[in-house]
Amino acid sequence: MNAIAEDLWPSDIAADVPVNILKAQASRIGEKTKNIVEGAVRTSSDSGEMIHSFRLVAPALDNYSYELFRITHPVTLYPVFVPAEGRLLRSEDDFVSWLKEQLSSPQTRQIVSSLIAQSS
Repeated sequence: MNAIAEDLWPSDIAADVPVNILKAQASRIGEKTKNIVEGAVRTSSDSGEMIHSFRLVAPALDNYSYELFRITHPVTLYPVFVPAEGRLLRSEDDFVSWLKEQLSSPQTRQIVSSLIAQSS
């Protein structure tokens, strides 16, 4: 067997990483609002931690951008930390549940509605 040509990586190495989950949801807000409000994820790193900022963007308002929340996580993906809440999300399921709460919260609905109204 030729070890150079053979793929030695395990088949289950890929995972739904937090940033990909965020980007998928960011694209969906644009679909729901006919791109009046769009989602964006900005990523940076600091001391080995990944930092993701989830933003709502209103193109008609000179690309006004509002940071809805920020998360951090180690290179190993989990746990995800929510600095504003001091909350630790230990698994993908915990993270997805928390994200669903954030995106459907009254505050998020109010901000999206406000951006739509001001963009008209």
